[in-house]
Amino acid sequence: MKGTLNINTEWLQTNGMGGFASGAVFGPPTRRYHGLLCASLNPPTERVILVSHLLETVQVGEQVLPLSTEHYLRHRPKSKVQVNSFKNTPYAQWQYKLNGAQVAKSVLMLKEENTTLVRYTNTGKQPLTLFIKPLLALRDFHHLRTGATSVEKSIEGNTVKVQSPEMPTVFLSASVARWQAREDWYHELYYDREANRGFNATEDNFLPAELDCTLAANESLILRLSTQAGVVTQKPFIEADKEHLLRLKSDPFLGDLETAAQQFIVHRESTSEPTILAGYPWFSDWGRDTLIALRDFQDFMTPGETQAVIRTFLHYQKDGLIPNRFPDNPDDAIEYNTADATLWLFVALWETQQKTPDVDFLRTVFADLTLILQAHIEGTHFNIGLQPNGLMSQGESPWQLTWMDAKIGDFTVTPREGLAVEINVLWYNALKIYQSFQVRLKDESFRVAEPLKLFEKSFVETFWRTDNLGLYDVISKDGIPDLAVRPNLVYALSLPFVLLSKSKQKIVLQQLREKLYTPFGLRTLSTDDNQFVPEYKGTPLQRDSAYHQGTIWPFLLRDYWVAYEKINGKRKTKLQLKSEIESLKHHFYFEAGVNSVSEIFDGLRPEHGKGTPQQAWSVAALYKMQKMLES
Repeated sequence: MKGTLNINTEWLQTNGMGGFASGAVFGPPTRRYHGLLCASLNPPTERVILVSHLLETVQVGEQVLPLSTEHYLRHRPKSKVQVNSFKNTPYAQWQYKLNGAQVAKSVLMLKEENTTLVRYTNTGKQPLTLFIKPLLALRDFHHLRTGATSVEKSIEGNTVKVQSPEMPTVFLSASVARWQAREDWYHELYYDREANRGFNATEDNFLPAELDCTLAANESLILRLSTQAGVVTQKPFIEADKEHLLRLKSDPFLGDLETAAQQFIVHRESTSEPTILAGYPWFSDWGRDTLIALRDFQDFMTPGETQAVIRTFLHYQKDGLIPNRFPDNPDDAIEYNTADATLWLFVALWETQQKTPDVDFLRTVFADLTLILQAHIEGTHFNIGLQPNGLMSQGESPWQLTWMDAKIGDFTVTPREGLAVEINVLWYNALKIYQSFQVRLKDESFRVAEPLKLFEKSFVETFWRTDNLGLYDVISKDGIPDLAVRPNLVYALSLPFVLLSKSKQKIVLQQLREKLYTPFGLRTLSTDDNQFVPEYKGTPLQRDSAYHQGTIWPFLLRDYWVAYEKINGKRKTKLQLKSEIESLKHHFYFEAGVNSVSEIFDGLRPEHGKGTPQQAWSVAALYKMQKMLES
C-alpha cells in the first residue's frame, strides 16, 4: 500500500515476555515509554526502561553529521536527521543519506530474552566513523527519573556493565572493543507526548561510556543491550529475514496483520502459560481485552496455546469472577472489578471450540464454568447477580464494571449501574453456550433451562425502546432507561446466539449505522447527544471525560461487521466492506504505531490514532475484517 509515514509515527519490537523496544520513527523519544530496552522482570509485568536511546553521530571525512537528535526542556534539536525510508518488518529498519554517506540501522528484540540488538551498516561507498553514546534511564517504565543516582560501571573488553540500585545489571556489548569510559548525566530530556497528555515530561539519563567505530563499505557494527551477558552476533537478523520470507502470504496485508498480532501474545510467568497483552506500551493483560482479542488471535496460536489463555484466567477465578486486570506490580492485588470479562470467557471458549473442537479440554474446565454460572445466579461481588425476571444486574459505587470504565477519583464518567445491554446479551450467550457444552459432554448436573426461559421472556420487553428505535443501552436500578445511543447494543446482533427477531435486528443495525458508525470504529456516544465530546485531548481529567463520551473505538468494528453480515449476507457485506476498510488499512501502515492499530480516535474527526498506538483488540478487529473480505 502506497503512502507516507506520519511525522508522529512510532515503532515497536517485542520479546514475547512483555518487554519491548519502541520509539518515534523520526527524531528523539517522545514518551516516557520509549526505550531501546524495556525489560520485563516478571513476565509480562514489572517492566523497567533500562536503555532509553542512543546518541549517534557519523563522521565522513571532515564532516560530523547527526544520526539522532535530542529534545531538551529548554531547547529543541538544532538539526534534523533525514530518514529516507523506514519499515517495521521483520524488524525496525531505517535508511539514512547524509551528504554522501549512507547508513542502514536495524533494531531487533530477541524472543524470550530481555535483549535488544542494534545494527549499523555502511551502505555507501566510502568509509565512515560512528560515534555512539548510550543513555540509560534505569527506572520503572511508568515513572520518570529526576536527578542523578549512584551508578557503578565497568568496562571489560567489548562490554560495559552498569549496576544501579533496585535495577538489574545492564550489559552493553559491541562487536568491536572500542568503548571509552565517560560518565555523565544528561538533564531535562523532554518528552512532548507526555506534556501533551498532561504529565511530567522531563527526566535525566545516565551516560556510562561512549563508542567509536570506523566502518568500510558494507561493514556493520552491532550493539547488544541486555540484562544478561552474551555473544554479539547478527545471526538473529539473518534468522528473522528467513522466517519473514517463509511467512509471506499471497495477501501481504494478512501476513503483516499476523506479525502485528503476535507481538501481543506473551508468556505469563505466574502460570507458565501464554496470555495476550491489551496494548503497548503501557497496558498489561486485561480479562475482557484478552478474551475479546482471543476470538481472532487463535488463528496465530496452537489449540494448546488458546486453551492455556483460558486456563490462565480460570486459574485466578474468584467467587465466579475472573480478573479484570493483572497489575504491573506483582505485589499489588489482582483486580476483579468486572461484570463482563467473565462472560466473555464463555464466548471466547465457544469460538475456539468452533475452530478446534476438544471435548477433553471442555471436560477439564466444565466445573469452573458451572461455578461461574452458579455464582452469578446466586449473586457475587459488586452487586453482580440475577434479578427475579432473569436479567443480570451489576453495579456498586465507586466501581465501574463494564468496559466503559473511565473514572475521575470516585466520579464515574459513564455510570451504568443496573441492567446494561451488553452484560445481558453476554449472560444469555453464556447460558446458551453452557447448555451446548452440556449436550456435548452429556452432563445435566446443573440445569440452566429456567434462567434461559426467564431471560427470553424479559429481555425484549425490558430493553426494546418504546419509540421502536432500537435497544436501550442501560436501565438504572430505579428502572429508568438511558436514552443515550451507545455501541454496546452491537453485541445483541453479533454474538453467537441472537434473541432479537430479524426485523428488530435491522432496526438496531440502522441505529448503529446512522448514529455511531465511522470507518475507524464506532463512536461511544452519538454526536447529537449533549454529552458528546468531539476530541480526546488535554489533561488526564479531560481525556477521561472524553474516553467514552463519543471517542471512537476500532475494536467495535469487528462485531459491527459480523452483525452486518448476519443480516445482509456475505456478498453485500464484502461490497460494503471493501472500500470502508481502506481508511483503517492506511492507518495500519502509516499512522500512530506503524504496522498496528491505535486504541482510539477522536469522535468528530478521526484523523489520527490516540491512546495506545498498538492495541490488541484493534488489530484483531482489522484482521477479522480482512478475513471476511477473503472468505
